[in-house]
Amino acid sequence: MPLIVAAADVAVIPLKKLDLFKGAIPSKIFENLAMKKPILLGVEGEAKDLFIDEGKCGLAFIPEDANDLKLKTIELFANRSKLSELGENGFRYVESKFTRDKIANEFWEFILKNK
Repeated sequence: MPLIVAAADVAVIPLKKLDLFKGAIPSKIFENLAMKKPILLGVEGEAKDLFIDEGKCGLAFIPEDANDLKLKTIELFANRSKLSELGENGFRYVESKFTRDKIANEFWEFILKNK
């Protein structure tokens, strides 16, 4: 799998436009950002809030909208330096917020506070 991710310029992460997915964070986001690959994210809700709005790890497209995906793809193709910037942003964002140690420590603190 690492060779496949390394060969790509960007990871496309689409989900259906359903309320169910508004709280979803697709796991494929993490391995791609850990390899400094920006994302084209077709997910509304928490994933977009975290990885696009806050982390600046890629671009969002409207779920199930092929034309919007096409436009965002063209935008990145026309601005290749943005790929590198978004990939670096993603790597730093995941490293600062989503390492196993960070998650375990936050969970442990939560348990201690809520005994």
